Amino acid sequence: MKKPKQFRFYQIIKQFQIALIIIAIFLAHLVIPFKVSAATLTKTTILEIGGASNVNPMIVSDGQELAVDFKTVASGATTASINFNNFTGGSVNATQTISSTNCTNYFPNATLLPGGSLSASGSGTTISISNITALSATTEYCTILTSNTAVTNPGSGGVYSALVTVGADSQNAAFDVLASGANAYSVTGTVAPSFTMSLSGTTDNFASNLSSSSLSLSPGITATINTNAVSGWFLWAEDSNAGLHSTQQAHTIATVSTGSNHTMNGGTIGTEAYALGVTVDNTTNYAYGGGTTGGGLSTTIFEEIATNAAPASNVTTVLHELADISGTTQPATDYTDTITVIGAGSF
Repeated sequence: MKKPKQFRFYQIIKQFQIALIIIAIFLAHLVIPFKVSAATLTKTTILEIGGASNVNPMIVSDGQELAVDFKTVASGATTASINFNNFTGGSVNATQTISSTNCTNYFPNATLLPGGSLSASGSGTTISISNITALSATTEYCTILTSNTAVTNPGSGGVYSALVTVGADSQNAAFDVLASGANAYSVTGTVAPSFTMSLSGTTDNFASNLSSSSLSLSPGITATINTNAVSGWFLWAEDSNAGLHSTQQAHTIATVSTGSNHTMNGGTIGTEAYALGVTVDNTTNYAYGGGTTGGGLSTTIFEEIATNAAPASNVTTVLHELADISGTTQPATDYTDTITVIGAGSF
């Protein structure tokens, strides 16, 4: 049966109204802005660095400073928070201090969290950071909550997490709380005691004939001392002949007495005398200065010839022989002596 024209007209009107509604909804979506959804931060890290002087980081029941690092998604954030929402047994300090100084020691690729006067406060389980200068997008930032007890760890070890929120973006970060001593190991080292002494040569011959009118001085032998002895070092010496001895003449130019210092010119010129002089680091008895003084050596006892009360690094002292003769000293080419030097550190 054929429908009346009036019915068909109403049907067309109804379809037209439905079309208008669909168009209106479409246009509304074009006009009304989309709601921006929160995004997920990346590189989010919470690092416990201990309390005063970085003592006991990550350890149960101890107060902790916190180093925080994150990479933004969007730009413009001026606040951040850390919610220790499953920190069972731990606590957040209401009093917080914050500084970005030194945080790049922990996160070298990060930028210091900007702000003319960064501030932080704690409430319940959350630490809030404010006064941040608007952050850039996709940028890694770091800062340090510097209170010695920004948080206090639970008494039980385990893996805990906190929700880091920067502006509208967030991410959970996990951190480990350890039993006492679990993240420390001891180091032991030994520095061995050391002492070395070396002589610059094996001969110290007088360069010219001995004279009855002036003091003769040998060129000298340099003794070099190295030691880590805390209380310093000593040198001792002994000679083989108690003077310069000639086998040809069966005669000895005798050493001066031991135990005292002797002037080897002036009144001794023209008389026989033989001595050892030491240039530096010397004892009272064997001081040698200006080529004129020295002391005697024994053939049976090592006499102290030099000392110093401090460790030595390539310390040198020069040993000279001094000789006077008389006008009647027997001529010979074999006046000889052998001087033996020993040394030790005072540990």
